[in-house]
Amino acid sequence: MQLGTASAVSLIGVYQRWISPRKGYACAHRVHHGDVSCSEFAKQAIAAAGLFSALPSIRHRFIECREAYGAIQYGSSKDGPEGSKDRAPSSPTQGDTCVNICTLPCM
Repeated sequence: MQLGTASAVSLIGVYQRWISPRKGYACAHRVHHGDVSCSEFAKQAIAAAGLFSALPSIRHRFIECREAYGAIQYGSSKDGPEGSKDRAPSSPTQGDTCVNICTLPCM
């Protein structure tokens, strides 16, 4: 494993162990689909394919996570209310970064 790949996997592990549990949020993709979280998906993809080769699949996963967030937020299968198909809803406590789009309050 190359240095950049090993570093990325290690940093994601630190996030999963120390930061994610304290945030009080859960990955929308995991909640909606019952699959692994986006951070675990990214960690596995990077370990398997390398940092730069994994980026397209990670980006696609974050898009799916945004859609899952919208489905959970609005109770639909894929889209939010009319006119909001291309963006995820935001709450006052969440910004528009990918990390926040991929998280929901724990239930």
